[in-house]
Amino acid sequence: MDNYHRHTIEATKGKKGRPYEGFMLGWSKNLILQITEQSTYFITINLNNSNLFIFFIYMSPAVNSQVELSQLFDRVTPLLDQNRKVILMGDFNARLGNFNKGQNFRTAKDSVINTRGKLLIKIINTCDLDIGNGTLKGDHSGEFTFSNKNGISTIDLMFYSYSLLANISSFKILNQIDHSDHNPILTTLGTHKKTKPSPLPKLLTTMISKNLKLSSSSPQ
Repeated sequence: MDNYHRHTIEATKGKKGRPYEGFMLGWSKNLILQITEQSTYFITINLNNSNLFIFFIYMSPAVNSQVELSQLFDRVTPLLDQNRKVILMGDFNARLGNFNKGQNFRTAKDSVINTRGKLLIKIINTCDLDIGNGTLKGDHSGEFTFSNKNGISTIDLMFYSYSLLANISSFKILNQIDHSDHNPILTTLGTHKKTKPSPLPKLLTTMISKNLKLSSSSPQ
């Protein structure tokens, strides 16, 4: 990890069982990154003072879905209203079934919609966001992201601003890693097309010349 910066939020210790929530975010020392906000269930970053804001999320199944989703989108909606580019990715513990907003045809192996999923769908339908799972190159089949002895589901999700679609090279569900019931999700931003210099933030130039890979893996 010598080539990476790290930022951690300590997990909460309960009266019983292991600690819950908590974050560790790592990024290459080659990137200029600002953490613009953090809470017990999300970290927001901005890259190189650009127009792009990325929310890394972990929502425990035990928390109040209505309250935490409202708090999250209270931060997201103003950015979208200002025409900022936004990505949300992580473990929402929300199952969206075959939800399809209509911008892209979507497939999903997980056909169940849970209570948090219903709340999240209502919010997404009012935002300039689409879902990456089951729609983008690399995950056209809508793979499961979680499996244990109790079953399988798709609860690790990625949402993106419509204006970012041309900059998303792929979205993939990776193989499970040791000591986790989750599959990491990987979003790659970039294009190999040559473009003329523009006054856009330098990050977009970086995204054009090099792939930027964003990965989220849930703590378990």
